[in-house]
Amino acid sequence: MSWLSLAANRFRIKKILQENQEGEQDLRTATISAGIGRYAMLSADKSFINGEIEIAETILNKYKQETRPPNPYVLSDVFDLAIIASLGKSDYFEVLKSIAETNIYQEKEEKMLQLVARRIVGTEPIPEKQYKKRGHIKKESEWLKIIKDIRPSDAFDLAVTIEHPESYLLEKFILPLAYLLAKAGKGEDWRDYFRALVSWGASNFEKRDSIVYERNNSEPEEIVAAVLDDKTTWRGFDAVELRQDEVLAYYYLGTKWEAPLFFQEELNAYSFFDGVDFDWKLVEQSVDSAIWKDISEKLDEKKCSYIVAYDSANASVPEAALQRATEYYGLKIIPKDITEV
Repeated sequence: MSWLSLAANRFRIKKILQENQEGEQDLRTATISAGIGRYAMLSADKSFINGEIEIAETILNKYKQETRPPNPYVLSDVFDLAIIASLGKSDYFEVLKSIAETNIYQEKEEKMLQLVARRIVGTEPIPEKQYKKRGHIKKESEWLKIIKDIRPSDAFDLAVTIEHPESYLLEKFILPLAYLLAKAGKGEDWRDYFRALVSWGASNFEKRDSIVYERNNSEPEEIVAAVLDDKTTWRGFDAVELRQDEVLAYYYLGTKWEAPLFFQEELNAYSFFDGVDFDWKLVEQSVDSAIWKDISEKLDEKKCSYIVAYDSANASVPEAALQRATEYYGLKIIPKDITEV
């Protein structure tokens, strides 16, 4: 599921990183650097990533003694910076070890971050229980229980939900969980696997080569009718997957959509399909000609499905409304919970 959240949000992430590069770098705090560094990892852009590795190394080398173990107020920041810096020439595993071994952390969030650190250094077992619930978490207490009880791969995929209302909390666990998975899976050769994890997610790796398009435009701030001469009114797909026998176009509603997917005159949750032809124009303008030719042929042959990814913790899909929408638009519309894509 995290791959689709990233596909939907990476354009915005890169925009934030670009704006940050234009700012004053000398005024950066550890907290700002950790947040920007985390976004750089998610961006999958080497230029952003390499710059943040250097910044993380500089901060940790400057305050080396003060970050072992880090003060509770900067625990998450130092945790992230140590991981980012370890992608460079030096290894900052000792910083993570100091987090695991201290007894200064008392708040629930701090203790769960420390639990991840202890699993990294091998003093706590790694859980194997799967996350089988449909839908995302609603409360902080649910998230902390997931960290405690659920296998890290599932917890990581839930953490990488950039638009979630609790993203401020979830994002603190992205890099620690990715590092835990990479070290557990690849040992000392963890770096390439770590980069793959944070740019894609911990599941559905088989999809990576078939995703030919990610969102590269901003969505309209309000629901408006798509107009041919105004690209700002085009919603755009969040991802397009090109398979051998069909093409899948993804609309990611994510955790922001908090209503049933109705289809009626005064309330049409499927109204983004009104501009679907414009959304395909964005794809045509973004992919190479051979890929577009393949997509175009499948569209002509009606070998296309439209996946609407929603959070069943916040939304529902009335069957009658889905049927009416499918008939009205003449498209194969498949709503899926975000944990199922």
